[in-house]
Amino acid sequence: MGAPPFSVWRPDFAQKRAKASSQGRTRDKCYNVLRWSMRTISQRELRNDNAAIVRSVEEGESFTVTRRGVPVARLVPISDDALHCERPAKTRPAYSSWPRLRLNTSTSEILDDLRGDR
Repeated sequence: MGAPPFSVWRPDFAQKRAKASSQGRTRDKCYNVLRWSMRTISQRELRNDNAAIVRSVEEGESFTVTRRGVPVARLVPISDDALHCERPAKTRPAYSSWPRLRLNTSTSEILDDLRGDR
């Protein structure tokens, strides 16, 4: 589930851009790419829709998080290069291969002995 195009949730932007390009005033292409790829959300929206936003980040979408209208954080997907392993996880011991211990007394006798002290 991707975000709608910028012109859908901000229809005035498409009109302003068309007017600016007809007058020979266009913005830097880098600005437009950044503007189209990064969506702005509030801290409350992040808290309320956390799962959906994280799914969108997994799909490649980026977000700028604001608090009271001031940008405070960016949520961006992690590149595959950044996912290197510092220390691999240890393998669990195979407990099933250990020899089984057998007691000379039964468990019920041990429990009766412990309960007798009460």
